Amino acid sequence: MIKFLLMMSRHGKLRLAKWFDSYTERERQKILRDVATLVLAREPSWSNRVDYPGLPEGIGNGSGSGRLANTPSVVSLGAAPRARLVYKRYASLFIIACLDGACADAGMNELLAMDTIHQYVETLDRYFGNVCELDLIFNFPNAYYILDDMLTAGEFAESSREVVLRSVEASDRMAGQERDDKPRA
Repeated sequence: MIKFLLMMSRHGKLRLAKWFDSYTERERQKILRDVATLVLAREPSWSNRVDYPGLPEGIGNGSGSGRLANTPSVVSLGAAPRARLVYKRYASLFIIACLDGACADAGMNELLAMDTIHQYVETLDRYFGNVCELDLIFNFPNAYYILDDMLTAGEFAESSREVVLRSVEASDRMAGQERDDKPRA
């Protein structure tokens, strides 16, 4: 399961963040700092995945059931990583997906996450026509809408770019129609 998906510039500016688990604002800021430190400093020749043991458990995601809130968890040296970051760089943007450590070991592999990232970028590219960072800055609701159509609750839901694009274009037509229907003063 994907815990979150981030789009960051190579300078560490957050361009898009989609959280599939609940985290407090403090935890989100810690995650953003950690991810920027781990991913942005890596050499291009290195692997596109990195273990992320510092992921907070989040609120109500079921991963801390049976544990008291203030009791620290014990991590053994041979334990699976809490999370795994899979990322891909496109021009000046890094797209980073965080996989649950247990899911990564149980079959949700990094290649599927890389393919999900690539599908998302190809869909954005088709929608915007040669997408760039400015398209995401000024049209972020459309980027979120496309991501929501592709991923549901952290799982890959729709693999067809055409289906996603038709849905977004229908939404655009309805939004345009609503703007035209409003009385002008």
